[in-house]
Formats: sequence, structure tokens, C-alpha cells
Amino acid sequence: EKWKSIYFSSNKGLFRVTKQKQTEIKLHGEPINISKLVFYHDYLLALTADAQLYKISQHNSIQKVDIQSALKGQLPLGIKMLNKELYVFTKNSLFRYDLKKSFAEKIISINEDFEWNDLTVLGNKLVISTNKGYIITS
Repeated sequence: EKWKSIYFSSNKGLFRVTKQKQTEIKLHGEPINISKLVFYHDYLLALTADAQLYKISQHNSIQKVDIQSALKGQLPLGIKMLNKELYVFTKNSLFRYDLKKSFAEKIISINEDFEWNDLTVLGNKLVISTNKGYIITS
């Protein structure tokens, strides 16, 4: 409610639309190529096409999140917010990432034959959709 904005990303960059105007959000004066946006508390999390994670405030200030250290060098390929928890997909693993503690817990590893599609919570289990079917964690 307090943001009263729509954010969208395209091959031209990241944009914010309000009733009054459309604004491009730039990083160091350059367009940002965002692959995934999720909302968390009072900011957006933006994963770039080159595997960098940024926090964007409602005033469009941008701060880099050093997620790769917590992922032990693995590159984030996707992010998903579920029940106020951030899940991070890498090539071979799924992590739950604690944004306050900058800590990642590995949930599951998979081999390279699998590709992540999506993730949801069903009861107390995670259901992970892949190109080869579903994985359900206990």
C-alpha cells in the first residue's frame, strides 16, 4: 500500500510506474538487467542476469547483497519468496537464505540433468517442480 508502485523489468532495464510517472531505476547510471524481482518487508530483492542480488528501497536506492559468500561460491540462478523466507536456486542446489544473518542453509542438491522450475509449500513440506517431475522434501 505505501509503495503504490508497479515495478517491471525488460531487456531495456528496470522501471517503476506510479500514477504520476514512469522512472527507470539505474545502477551507477547504467540500466539493470533483472531476471527476478521479489518483495520482502520494506524493499524489493532483484536478481540480475549476471547472478548479483540487490536490495531496492521504496526510494529507489540500491544496495548489493553478498549472497555468493553464503552460497559457498555457487551462483544464484533464481529466487522465490515463500512464507517470508527467501529460497535461492543454483545450478545444483536449493538454499534457504536468511537475509538478516546473511546465512544460507542448503535444502537439497540435485544433479545437472534436472532444471528448477518452481517451488511451493504444501503443509510442512517443500514441493519442488523440475523438468523431470516433482521433488518433495520432508
